[in-house]
Amino acid sequence: MAEISMADLELANRLKEAHGILASIAWATVMPLGAVLIRVIPSSKAWLIHGAVMGFGLALFTSAFGLGIRDILIYHSTVSRA
Repeated sequence: MAEISMADLELANRLKEAHGILASIAWATVMPLGAVLIRVIPSSKAWLIHGAVMGFGLALFTSAFGLGIRDILIYHSTVSRA
């Protein structure tokens, strides 16, 4: 039977925290900001700022999604060794 590495479990916990923080920032701050900015910026180019902010939010959430997947893979590989 293989040993469960504490380093792997600590990494999984850090990834879980980073995943939650990034996803929360993306969905609770950046995405709503992008939705509001298109309405409050008095310019015909408001869509550019809106698109940039929403694109940043998408990139942030994609990073959070990737961290979540990586966390799951580390956790399951650690548990399956036990």
